[in-house]
Amino acid sequence: MDRQLLQLNPQNLQIWDLALKLFREDVITQEKVQSRLMCQILDEIHKERCGEAIDRQLLRTVIRMLVDLKLYDSIFLAEFVCKSQQLYAYEADTLSRQLSVPEYLLHVDKRIIEEEDRLVVYLDANSTRSLLMSTLVSELLTRPLDYLLDNGLVNPLKTKQTSQLSLLFSLVSRVPNGIEKLRTHFRNYIIQMGREMVENPTHDPEKDRNMIQNLLDSRDFLSEITVSCFSNDPSFMRVLQEAYEEFINQRPNKPAEFLAKYLDSHLRSGNKAQTEEELDKLMDKAMILFRFIDGKDIFEAFYTKELAKRLLLNKSASVDAEKAMLSKLKQECGPNYTRKMETMFQDIELSKQLSKNFRLSLPDTHAIELSVNVICPASWPPYPQTTANYPPEMVALREEFTRFYLSHHQGRKLIYEPSLGTCVVKAIFPMTPNLRKELQVSELQALVLLQFNQSDNAPITYTTIAENTGIEEKELKRTLLSLAAGKGQRVLKKTPGNLEIENDHQFVFNTEFHHRLTRIKFNQVQLKETEQEQVATEERVFADRVAHVDCCIVRIMKTRKTIDHNSLLSEVYKQLQFPLKASDVKKRIENLIERDYMKRDSNEGWLFLEPSEFMHRIITNYFAINDQKCSAGILSLPINKSIYHCSLQSSYPTVYFRIRFYLPIHCINERATQHIYYLQLRKNHVAYEIFCDPNVYFQLAAFALQAELGDAPKCFNPESETSYFLPELYYPKKFVKSCDSVELAYYTYIHHSALHNTVSYLAEFHFIHLATKLNSDFNLHLYPLEKPTHKCRFSVWIGISPQGVTLYQQFPDYWIVPTNRIKWNEIKRIYYNHHTVTIHLRSKARRRDFKMKRTLSARHLFALITNMHFYQSIAEMSATHSNDSLGKIGKYIG
Repeated sequence: MDRQLLQLNPQNLQIWDLALKLFREDVITQEKVQSRLMCQILDEIHKERCGEAIDRQLLRTVIRMLVDLKLYDSIFLAEFVCKSQQLYAYEADTLSRQLSVPEYLLHVDKRIIEEEDRLVVYLDANSTRSLLMSTLVSELLTRPLDYLLDNGLVNPLKTKQTSQLSLLFSLVSRVPNGIEKLRTHFRNYIIQMGREMVENPTHDPEKDRNMIQNLLDSRDFLSEITVSCFSNDPSFMRVLQEAYEEFINQRPNKPAEFLAKYLDSHLRSGNKAQTEEELDKLMDKAMILFRFIDGKDIFEAFYTKELAKRLLLNKSASVDAEKAMLSKLKQECGPNYTRKMETMFQDIELSKQLSKNFRLSLPDTHAIELSVNVICPASWPPYPQTTANYPPEMVALREEFTRFYLSHHQGRKLIYEPSLGTCVVKAIFPMTPNLRKELQVSELQALVLLQFNQSDNAPITYTTIAENTGIEEKELKRTLLSLAAGKGQRVLKKTPGNLEIENDHQFVFNTEFHHRLTRIKFNQVQLKETEQEQVATEERVFADRVAHVDCCIVRIMKTRKTIDHNSLLSEVYKQLQFPLKASDVKKRIENLIERDYMKRDSNEGWLFLEPSEFMHRIITNYFAINDQKCSAGILSLPINKSIYHCSLQSSYPTVYFRIRFYLPIHCINERATQHIYYLQLRKNHVAYEIFCDPNVYFQLAAFALQAELGDAPKCFNPESETSYFLPELYYPKKFVKSCDSVELAYYTYIHHSALHNTVSYLAEFHFIHLATKLNSDFNLHLYPLEKPTHKCRFSVWIGISPQGVTLYQQFPDYWIVPTNRIKWNEIKRIYYNHHTVTIHLRSKARRRDFKMKRTLSARHLFALITNMHFYQSIAEMSATHSNDSLGKIGKYIG
């Protein structure tokens, strides 16, 4: 029938399409029918949403009919979305007040599941899903979002309700910008929680002790939440790190200090419950907190102090764990951060071998076993010097070790520190007469116990103990209390039995002491950090910070030349790795202004004071040799600087030298400013035994002193300031004396101490001039010979020049090597063994050996030194030097 009708009238519809058209136009779209049908459909959906059972198949058939009639979007969808919006708006207003946040979120999640089910069963998913879900999210989540986050995030985090947090994240992620708001609330919670852990207004010591463990536990949980509940969103992990970094630095210095002590408590022996794997995980977690801390120098100071105690007292739980922690710090902060710690380990290893060799040198019948840790003070924390009187046996053993050590290391000095020593004292108690106990005590505790090594067991007063031991009062009282009042360790009895100690109080050996162990470890008082030690550690760090701030400001000013104040502050904050206040920077700027490093410019900024092309000004105090007079020369002296004038009339040879030079910055590179030449002289000459004329020696000492003083400030106090080079006077052991040594030392000290308040200077000028002249006239380059394989007492410089022998005839004070086939810039390093010079080249893996025809004597070296002289007028200096020659310094020095 369709075929015949369509062939005659192609424009006509097929019978089925025509029927649908007629049904749509004549039945469904009629107002009464359409209104009644929509009401019925929406009513059925509402009943289902309210929990009533409906005929879903019939509803599906009706809605399918609307889709086939192409009436779904036009007459149903808009009305359906509108009714849904009204329902969900009502629920958002009522249920958000009636239900708790977790219950409300469960309700919203239930609604989402139900709507998804309707979309699958009887609604047209393609055209309905986006509109329906956006309406649901907008009404049930977007409108009350702030309320939900304010009241639905903190409690699950505190109670560790991971399921609620997962549900909250999944629902909030449907809201536009919902994740961003959740991150903000998450960050605020972490900061508030962290501040409660870090801040301690009541100064509760228990809270401070638990701070680091609480921070680590909280971060573990928050990291787990981020992974499991927040879909491992990297933005939440970033928020976690930023929040920790913010609150952990709200209390300056203390988190760094407590982190160092926390690591000490786990790395110290006695934590046998932890395996190496657990300890490594703990150190990894601690390093995460370490990255958040600004005051890494505070951590370094306290960690180094605690590490020193563990190493010196042999209290490390695991050497491998100690080195693993050191490796982590080195990887995080670089080798400079851990250099001192690495030196500490090297000192301990060398000390073990030294003690072993010393024991082998003793006879087998020696009664006392001794182990000594020989450490370099520059790499270890400072310790207050403690005095004590030792029994003859201990004194003899110590002197024997001193002789053994100095026989292998000449020119060194040993200083013993009793407060860091430990002893094992064997004792027999009346309660266990057949069993010898071993008391593991500190060195000071051992000295006290030896006072009671008498058979009559008579009481001894505190005054007698103090006189016999020579221990400082405060330290002695702490030591006595640890032996007489320690729980389970009362080997002494005190009369009266209180914790106060007076001069007439008496102590006696406790004959009733008994202990189940054979070796008894006593509480060692030196393990407990006093408040004074803690303050001293912080002050030492703050003093180092001042030097870092000065260096940073000068470095910035050298680069920028001129800079405004705010930009300077910004650059300083960016470069320094510790917290700093603007007022602190202002103080350092004022100090640099006083020292003529910078000044204000016309634009309210800062201007770096760079020297002129050759020399801006020179301030010189010359030194006297024998009967020569000390004179002072002042050239272009600024008004605010003062010069010490002195004239010495004495037959005693006195070192008296103080000089300050301003040179162009490009003329002074790193190698020159380190005073290598002069420091090498001090190291290889003055520190060893030499025979020389007093004139030569004192001139040599003047060079060494000039380098040793370095950049001492104007108001330099050597007793309180340790961040600058300290002046030293060197007297050879076999010095050929021409005057009384006591008077000589006195006059030398007097005249040097008078120079402490003069200006600073640079010491390498003369060596620069000499090297410049040799380079410009003979194309000769000077190299210090490095690390001779045998013990050498001389500082040797080798000159590399194509002219070779010809140059040597004019300058016999150098070793001149002909280098016809070697380019000077290819030389990597040079060293010598006896009379052979070995040159290592950079470009090729080969060496060249040159046999010298003569030996090196002190006369040749001294000739080089005494030929140098100082200039007393700017005219003499200008006539001798040229700007062009000084400009070449960067090409050949270093």
